[in-house]
Amino acid sequence: MSTSNKNQTMIDFEIPESLLFILNQNQNEFKANVKLFIALEFFRIGKLSFEKAIELSGIDSELFKKELFERNIPLINYPAEDLEKELIALI
Repeated sequence: MSTSNKNQTMIDFEIPESLLFILNQNQNEFKANVKLFIALEFFRIGKLSFEKAIELSGIDSELFKKELFERNIPLINYPAEDLEKELIALI
C-alpha cells in the first residue's frame, strides 16, 4: 500500500493478465468493476453506509441505486423485528 493525495490510500495487487482477457476488460474497466463490487458487498453486509459505498464505488448515487436493484440488494437493510420494536416503542 502506498499513500496518495486527498487523504486516500492506493492499494495495488497483481492479477493474471489472462484474467483481463477472459473478462474482456482493460485495466481501467477491471479496476472500476472491482471498486463497484467491493462497495456493493460492503454495503450489503452493513460495513459501509450508502454515502461511503458511493464514494468507494466512484459512481453517482442514482447509478449505485440501479446497481443495488439489479443485484437485489436492499437500499434500506433494516430487520423487520427491529422496525417493529421501534414502532411499538413510539406508540
